[in-house]
Amino acid sequence: MPAYWDWSQDWKNMPLAPVWDTDGGFGGDGQRNAPITVGEGRCVSDGPFANVEAQYFGDKAIPHCLSRGFASGAHIVRIGEPISPDALEELRETSTTFAEYAPELERRAHTFMRDGIRGEFRAYTGPYDPVFFLHHVNVDRLWALWQTSATGGEIAYGGPRHDTAGASAATLDDTLNIGNLLPSVPVSAVMDTSNGFLCYQY
Repeated sequence: MPAYWDWSQDWKNMPLAPVWDTDGGFGGDGQRNAPITVGEGRCVSDGPFANVEAQYFGDKAIPHCLSRGFASGAHIVRIGEPISPDALEELRETSTTFAEYAPELERRAHTFMRDGIRGEFRAYTGPYDPVFFLHHVNVDRLWALWQTSATGGEIAYGGPRHDTAGASAATLDDTLNIGNLLPSVPVSAVMDTSNGFLCYQY
């Protein structure tokens, strides 16, 4: 199993990406002739996650099958072009600040997933689909590449905080709190993936 899905390699024909393989991947599209379930998706019927039941869609209790609804043709090419290797390289080379790079990378990647895969990715319940995690690891990988590029910055960080009233400015001293999964640490502790706290590299 791959550690991340480099969707830039599949931007022209996403439905044929190896990540959707029935045996070695995560299963494919929703059943084409089945009823629509959520997010313009249909039940996934092949692969290791067929028949998985999700309980929510967005913030509403809507029990349903794991759902996908792949876009195709000209539409997938149109939303895929901004995350093509050439487009991502241009973004990396021309973005000199975190404020330029991070929001644009996020916009391109999330548009591709939301409008290309649909189903669970159309709401805040994307984590029901295991591919959600491969997608986000790839976003992390691309950020790490930008950080170590000539235009990036290893400690470049910013934007508004979303956990306080008034959306004050984010800083490297802000605390990352993820419940009981790991100890709380400052943002500065996770800016370098190869340091002692995270200890991984791409």
